[in-house]
Amino acid sequence: MSIIAGRGPVAVGEIARAVNLTRGAATTALDRVERQGFARRVRDPSDRRGVLMEMTEKARAEAGAIWGPVVSAGEEMMGGYTDSELEVVLRYLREARAVQLENLAQPTGTGPAKSRLSRT
Repeated sequence: MSIIAGRGPVAVGEIARAVNLTRGAATTALDRVERQGFARRVRDPSDRRGVLMEMTEKARAEAGAIWGPVVSAGEEMMGGYTDSELEVVLRYLREARAVQLENLAQPTGTGPAKSRLSRT
């Protein structure tokens, strides 16, 4: 659902790639999601043979009920920081993500790669 929510109407193949499933496994999972009323299949306006998955109002309402208070609290918290403080936080998050991505490719058991950001 997060792929559909983040990208809008999206093809099953794209969802499958994003979550590292085969098309068949993704189709099975999306069939279940559709039966529960959280997503529906719609025609792809740019490909008359294509089908896309989109969120339903039920999914939006339930996501809003869950995440709405979190978003509000986060916005209130972020309002307490200056722009320069937020720039430091953003820089930290970008650099931390880069370190994680660099180390994803490392073979298991070899320990973390020496990061270009290491200060030791």
